[in-house]
Amino acid sequence: MASILAPNMHFAKTGSYSVVEPGKPQEAPAVAPSGGGFVSIASNQQAFAALTADGTISVWGHSDSGGSGAPSGSGFVFIASTSFAFAALTSEGTIRAWGHDGYGGNGAPSGSGFASIASTGSAFAAL
Repeated sequence: MASILAPNMHFAKTGSYSVVEPGKPQEAPAVAPSGGGFVSIASNQQAFAALTADGTISVWGHSDSGGSGAPSGSGFVFIASTSFAFAALTSEGTIRAWGHDGYGGNGAPSGSGFASIASTGSAFAAL
């Protein structure tokens, strides 16, 4: 189990920083979670989602892109991402999605029994 290493602007820096594209400044809150116990991490163009050993999810980055709004609770086993959203699979095979609506951030399938999630830049698919 690991801690999240975020040493510079090329990684998810702990604390807040500004992301500046030429001619397009914007604030990008990027407060990486502290502590350890993380087993995997997913990213999209503006946010990150980290999974702990007990299946809880920590997110940071732009709120519109999944940097907030992650499902609470434990039991998550996998996180997939599109360009601006995330979807997480639970051990019971349910799926929760969050982030930008136009990139799969809502409309996750209901029910259980799903085994995996795949993604493109703008959509999720589940088996």
